[in-house]
Amino acid sequence: MPNAIILAYHGPANSSNEPFSWFPGNTILGSLGLSAYPTGIIDRQSGVQSRSAWYNLMNQRNNVPATVEIECTSRNYDPVARVFNATFELTALQTLSGEYKYNVIITEDGIVWQQSGSLGGPNYVHDWTVRSMVNGALGEPVINGTWNQGQTITMSINNYVLPVPPAPGPDIVPDSCELVCFVYKAGSPLNSNAEIQQAEKWPLIAPDYVATMISEEMDMIGSTSAPNDFTATLINKGLLSDTYYIELSFDGPGGWSQTFTTVNGTHPIGEIDSVDVVPGDSTTIIVSVDPNSIIGFGKATLEFSSKNSPSAIGSLEFRLATFGLDILVVDDDQTETYEDYFTAALDNLGETYGVVSSSAVPPAAGNLSTIGSLTWLTGLSEPGLSEDEMNALRTYLDAGGRLYLNGVDMAYQMADPTSPFYTANSLDFFNNYLHANYLTRVIFTLAVNGVSGDPITNGISQMLLVGGTGVGNLGASSGKYPNQIAPKDANAMPIFTFLGGSKIAGIRVNHGSGKVVFTTFGLETIAEDSLRTKIVDRTLDWFDTPVGIENEEDGLLIKSLQLAQNYPNPFNPETQIKFALPAEEDASRATLIIYNQLGQKVRTLVNENKPTGRYEVTWDGRNDNGITTSSGIYYYQLKYGKHSAVKKMIYLR
Repeated sequence: MPNAIILAYHGPANSSNEPFSWFPGNTILGSLGLSAYPTGIIDRQSGVQSRSAWYNLMNQRNNVPATVEIECTSRNYDPVARVFNATFELTALQTLSGEYKYNVIITEDGIVWQQSGSLGGPNYVHDWTVRSMVNGALGEPVINGTWNQGQTITMSINNYVLPVPPAPGPDIVPDSCELVCFVYKAGSPLNSNAEIQQAEKWPLIAPDYVATMISEEMDMIGSTSAPNDFTATLINKGLLSDTYYIELSFDGPGGWSQTFTTVNGTHPIGEIDSVDVVPGDSTTIIVSVDPNSIIGFGKATLEFSSKNSPSAIGSLEFRLATFGLDILVVDDDQTETYEDYFTAALDNLGETYGVVSSSAVPPAAGNLSTIGSLTWLTGLSEPGLSEDEMNALRTYLDAGGRLYLNGVDMAYQMADPTSPFYTANSLDFFNNYLHANYLTRVIFTLAVNGVSGDPITNGISQMLLVGGTGVGNLGASSGKYPNQIAPKDANAMPIFTFLGGSKIAGIRVNHGSGKVVFTTFGLETIAEDSLRTKIVDRTLDWFDTPVGIENEEDGLLIKSLQLAQNYPNPFNPETQIKFALPAEEDASRATLIIYNQLGQKVRTLVNENKPTGRYEVTWDGRNDNGITTSSGIYYYQLKYGKHSAVKKMIYLR
């Protein structure tokens, strides 16, 4: 019935089988005399009735006029503090006598949860579910005596904190909640002699002042030498015009500068601006972050708050990682936070790093070669890598990049023809850039072993995989698995095997200048924090290990392109760069070029055909025109035939 308000009390209260019964349920269920389910009471006049009687009884009560008018004159909900306030005006429509109480209840619709019985199931949708009895199971007194016709009594709920439901039930979703207020005449028994005089309901979050802020681009890999701009849109979704206060905060390098621009102009950190927005309209806010030639990672948080409603608040966090970072973590696990496992390991190691979502990578593909190493975490995402992302990683690895790639079901997604994400492009990336062959999708395991003598996993045995995505039990719960792979060629070496055999769960790849570490389980699945840190530490060490220029004996065949770190670094006035060229059937052209942070060529040090061998050149900080360059970070890239490598250096004048 359109004018009926339903309160679904779940019980028995505090039962382990009933996750919605933790409100003051025993009191209200006992007072109402509800003991069998489903049973119900109509307007506290009918007594306890079975489901078959509800409709006719409600039709009868529909013809009974209300004796009280209820108006909610104000309400607001703070989603951060979970604090609710409301004011109600209760007016007698006729002269009443006796004791009257009012009850305020919060109900929630659309809860997907299991339900027993023939009409239930594991994905039953629960509506009208009582989630909180704001002023107690029996409510609070309004008046005891004569309530004159037209007399209005004001009642308030002040600073009520919406409780957090205990496990295993889901948390309350305020957007799906309604606020119910009813007035009843106190009497006994409560189920048949406590007539409800009137009941009203409203959305918990008042629609008069509702706003949201969105942005299509939250993360960016950007330049150090120019401002990087993010765009936010603030939308008034309420019924009334509103004024919003805007401010910006920042967490990152001290030398960076930040501003935000509204219709009123540009404002620095610490300044608050206000903008007026009419219902259904929006306003644009530009957040600008300038690294001022300082490599690093920072987070700018843009916040808004409503002048008229404390509940209308929100914020967006924009993340900027600059080109030239030594370590960049790519968050590609959808809404999960598995990147926290990797960043915790980096924090344990004292490393500096940046974190961006995978959406920031393809637009920056051409400049990724300035990043020292990429750690790409896919978690359970499908697909783990999109076509654009694989193409961006091709560009990065071709330029000598270092990639640590991990996630569940990735080998299956890229290399199994039965996978919905399989393409010729994904198979090419898997075979020729990860240098892996795909063997089996379904592996049930709780542990892996390292490989003796391997620089990353030596000495690691029976490493449990039960954290994060929970690989050990993953197949049964979500149909995703750690996959079995094998090295495709001599460029790849196994680093992890599944417990109890020789089936391979991870490899490391050294294909000339670039390096890859690929595991078919996520770092977050490793149970022990100390082992996660050890693997991250050893992986970064292996990435940074020069490919044996100083250690090879004269006369031995050079098998791969080798580019050493310049020395000294930082330098002034000059620095030496050593490199080695691998054996080729024919002598190939070698180029060694210096680039600035914008990717512009500064100086060509080598550009000629050279045979295999070891070489050393000097750069004096001048460009091709003989002009001394400015202080800053530069990159030197060595190319020889199909081989390539790049490194970073710092020039100080």
